[in-house]
Amino acid sequence: MKRIILVALLAFTAVMIQSCGEDENIPTNAQASFEMRAVTGSTTSPNGRVANTGFTFTEVFAGVTEIELETLEEDLEEEENGEDENEEVEFEGNFVINLLTGTSDPDFGLSELLAGVYQEIEIEFENILEGDKTLIVNFNFIPEGATNPTFVEFSTSEEFELEIENEAGFVLDGGAVNEILVTLDLDVLLASIDFSSLVADEDGVIRINETSNSNVMQIIVDKLEVALEAEEEEDDEGDEGDDD
Repeated sequence: MKRIILVALLAFTAVMIQSCGEDENIPTNAQASFEMRAVTGSTTSPNGRVANTGFTFTEVFAGVTEIELETLEEDLEEEENGEDENEEVEFEGNFVINLLTGTSDPDFGLSELLAGVYQEIEIEFENILEGDKTLIVNFNFIPEGATNPTFVEFSTSEEFELEIENEAGFVLDGGAVNEILVTLDLDVLLASIDFSSLVADEDGVIRINETSNSNVMQIIVDKLEVALEAEEEEDDEGDEGDDD
């Protein structure tokens, strides 16, 4: 099996797994499914995902409204003439994604698109979560010298679009079902932030949003908006490299 991994510089990676269908009823066009999931250099527990950094994540949600795959030709045309509002979008709706479980409400389902080489995945994030939020990351951590955990609530209402690129391109074969997995690296997203120095509310919770510790909120949001690089990797051993 050939796996193409889009490796992000900071927060996001994408994996495309192509599984050739043997069913004669599979159309000659390519089909694609989509999944988003949070990852850490960690293990999972009944209480959440535990990172090597000592963070225990309890909730991670994202609001996504569009996912679009672009060929090199479409990307170049967009650069020259601007975005085509009539361009077909592979997945469109109000998707509330639980990144700890990799599930979406509603489910993304399957999208049919032309077989070929695709250069870019564009994902639009909008504030469709509860409380008009776009991204929510809640976790516990134990400050240095303390024995009890401190709870952190990060959220943002900012809307943004991420473009995940692979200069070499990746192939969607006709008659194949292609699983697209985009992962959010929580370790990288929160790296180099001293949460112990942040101001907590009266209930002891550290809140990071537009009105509380807003400078840190912007630092985290900026990590989502950086340009992404990609590399192509062959995987003949199945799913051994996947992070559950």
